[in-house]
Amino acid sequence: MRSPNEYHVIDTLHCSVDVQTFKIIISDCNAWCPSVYSDDCNGNMPPVCATSAQAADMVSPAGTECRETWMCPAGTMPFYYTTADPAGQAYPAGDFARCFPPPNNFYYLPDGVTRITGLACQG
Repeated sequence: MRSPNEYHVIDTLHCSVDVQTFKIIISDCNAWCPSVYSDDCNGNMPPVCATSAQAADMVSPAGTECRETWMCPAGTMPFYYTTADPAGQAYPAGDFARCFPPPNNFYYLPDGVTRITGLACQG
């Protein structure tokens, strides 16, 4: 039996840590990152606004993040919305939006920096 005053020496030169990569699954995406596709084009009323079904919008796991993807129908192009610019801007290169695990579970442009509040295919 060891004494409560006994000290243990740890040899830090021989310690190793097994870090496992954590992988996100679809239920994580459903809980943390629901779709931000806007069926009404964020209320902007363009001549054409494709619904999420028409754009085949979906959220799915992609390694350690969730991704929202879509395919804009003919005559439309993707736009994104931010709190600062609810009117929308043309989506940059990349056909996906990124969402990270909590506490940072918000959607971002493919750059992983610009936070968005919505997206839609409009014409």
